Amino acid sequence: MTSRFLAGVVCMFSALSASAQEGGKIKESNAHIGLVYPLSTNWTDAINYKNRFSLHAIAGVSASEEAFCASGFGNYIHYNGNGLVAAGFANIIMDRANGAQLSGFLNFVKNDARGLQGAGFANITGSSQGLQAAGFANVNTGNTRGAQLGGFLNLTKSINGFQGAGFMNIAKNVDGAQVAGFGNNAAKVKGTQVAGFYNIAGAVNSQGAGFINVAQDVKGVQLSGFINIADSCDFPIGLINISRKGEMFIGATVDDNLTTLATFRSGGKYLYGIVGIGANFRYPTAVYASEAGIGAHLPLSKGFRLNGELVSTSLSDYWTTVQINSSFRLLAAVKLGNKVEIFAGPTYNYSFSNDSMYDTNGTNVVWSRNQWGYYQRMYIGGIAGLHVDIQ
Repeated sequence: MTSRFLAGVVCMFSALSASAQEGGKIKESNAHIGLVYPLSTNWTDAINYKNRFSLHAIAGVSASEEAFCASGFGNYIHYNGNGLVAAGFANIIMDRANGAQLSGFLNFVKNDARGLQGAGFANITGSSQGLQAAGFANVNTGNTRGAQLGGFLNLTKSINGFQGAGFMNIAKNVDGAQVAGFGNNAAKVKGTQVAGFYNIAGAVNSQGAGFINVAQDVKGVQLSGFINIADSCDFPIGLINISRKGEMFIGATVDDNLTTLATFRSGGKYLYGIVGIGANFRYPTAVYASEAGIGAHLPLSKGFRLNGELVSTSLSDYWTTVQINSSFRLLAAVKLGNKVEIFAGPTYNYSFSNDSMYDTNGTNVVWSRNQWGYYQRMYIGGIAGLHVDIQ
């Protein structure tokens, strides 16, 4: 049934196009009133009329509209639709539009659209200047200068303003910003990409994603919940940061509590991420350790720098006991050759545990509070380690 309906619509539009081509000179009228083509004041010749005011109970057909056009179901305009064009279901404009196109389902402009497009489902244009807002998708085969807001998808060749979609934005070049609930794809972004899951770009100022960012050159910050990948980025913020022009270290650390970890530090010139796994065997039962955090480099000379780190370390037997230790570390790091670096320094820690075996208070405790089943303390400690550059 649906396919027969669409086929009928296509046949009707083909016939109307042929009629317009054969009709000759465009005529003009101040008002065009009707029910549905050809039951209107312009009768079967409606496709050859340019109107200033059009109103149709079901559907209207015209050569061009210059001010106002509204139909209960749809409008078919063979050339240009200027001013306000509104329909309960769809507006189809086969050349250019200038003004506003509002429809309950679809706006289609074959070439350029300037102004506002609002559709319950989709806006499809050759290129647009202004605002496109759709419940599902905005699709431009050319360029967009303005903004696209889509409930699911925005797709354009290039955009100078803003793309916002519930699921995905796709563009070749973006001067402004891309914001999507799931992902953004672009070749070049001068502004910012923000997505719930991923961003992909060639060159970009900044990226923020819930899971992963991928780019070539990043001038600003790459922020992700898990991993950043770039050819170059000096300011990545993520647990794992893979950069061809950055640093990647594998190593080992031991702290004042004898927690020993195998670690991976990765990042750029100034910021880096930290992940590690290990164990602590000083307790009556086997305790496993893991940590995650971020760090910052402060270069002081070619072979010496200070590293500041914010890290969360957990100790647990993975059954009943757990300790969460949040630390700030200030580490002096010295290079031994081109690949090896040793580091050590003080730490300031806050720990929270649910088992008394972790409550090893000492003279370096700044503050503590112990209640049945809950053990808290702040204390000063230390850590040392060694890592090797694998980049």
